[in-house]
Amino acid sequence: MGALTWLRGLFSAASPAPKLDSHDLRGSFDLAQTTRHNANHWGNADALSANAATIPGVRQALRTRSRYETENNSLCCGIIRTVADHTVGSGPRIKITCADREFGGQVQADFTAWAKAIGLAQKTWELKRTQAQDGECF
Repeated sequence: MGALTWLRGLFSAASPAPKLDSHDLRGSFDLAQTTRHNANHWGNADALSANAATIPGVRQALRTRSRYETENNSLCCGIIRTVADHTVGSGPRIKITCADREFGGQVQADFTAWAKAIGLAQKTWELKRTQAQDGECF
């Protein structure tokens, strides 16, 4: 009978959480604190949007440094290759679902042949790799 009581306890309504007054809470965010130890680290932080902060000259410097880091840091290179591998896989595929299965199958076969002929899997893999590395792919 003890096991049944224990099991009932699992599915019974939980007791409500105690009411806390806002004066009882003592929380803070370490990230929000500016101290003498982290003031230099946060010195260049600003409130600009991503678009406003990345003017063409800044984007060029970011791309150049990111490419340099990828070429000279095997861990970084491996992470970027893994992102591309897991995102693209064996390449794009098309799935046609329609009443005419023969037509759908033919479209899928034609797409697969076209994708293989132009190397679509390698192209999409390269696009994803450069997007992860440079932040842009075109």
